[in-house]
Amino acid sequence: MSQTTNQARISAEAYATPIFDHLVSTDQALYVPFLRHAHPDAEQSPTVNLARNEEQQPHAISHPITGIICLLVVADAPYWIPIDRIAHSEACEKCASLWNYLRERVQELAPGECFYAAATTHSPLGETKILVDSADLDG
Repeated sequence: MSQTTNQARISAEAYATPIFDHLVSTDQALYVPFLRHAHPDAEQSPTVNLARNEEQQPHAISHPITGIICLLVVADAPYWIPIDRIAHSEACEKCASLWNYLRERVQELAPGECFYAAATTHSPLGETKILVDSADLDG
């Protein structure tokens, strides 16, 4: 299968998921909860914007470790973020469980420890980081 065909299939899968529909169904801000939790002087949960293709759909790829759909977002730089790590605010009933889960993980960390790391890959915006969650490496 060509990379273009694979990209089209992945994108179609991403756009057909309930979580995708929920995230893009409103004008509410999107966040990556606790993305910067290891940096106490920085905003821990930055707002992000979805990077969109020429059809105005968010760019999507499959995560190389987990296979979960990742969306290309822009905060201070472009990142591929697994769709299950993007949320509306804590006030959103459907997104609150992610905030609570990650808050618990932050509280369990030793000083200076983190649960996110980033690997370098590429995107339509150039060199880009892809978010890796330590929980995905434990299995």
